[in-house]
Amino acid sequence: MASMAREAWTEVPGRAEDALAHADALYNLARHLTRNPSDAEDLVQETYARALRGGEQLAPGANVKAWLFRILRNLFITRYRHHARGPAQEPYDTLEGGDAVCPTTRGPRSCSTWKASPRPRSPSSWAAPSGR
Repeated sequence: MASMAREAWTEVPGRAEDALAHADALYNLARHLTRNPSDAEDLVQETYARALRGGEQLAPGANVKAWLFRILRNLFITRYRHHARGPAQEPYDTLEGGDAVCPTTRGPRSCSTWKASPRPRSPSSWAAPSGR
């Protein structure tokens, strides 16, 4: 399958050169979207890998630049959505400065009804109050 894609990619003269001519522009867009040089490089590399795999889908005479930018954009959106579904990276109880964080909005002291306790609760205090 991969060899068929490579053959289809190289069948049209100049297609590979056209694709490589846009590497800097793709990197600039990826850098703008990710705000991280390493992630931008990965995004561009994956864009070219997908373009190579799907080379037979590109019609002769089609706009290679627009096709590559569409692949990069869709790949970024897919990665963004995948990352957004993952677990949060920061702890819920404190920030670097020791400020309390609201457990529902994750903002510093942004809950009007929630008050941070000065010390962590012990497991025995997790039980419901006994007196009703």
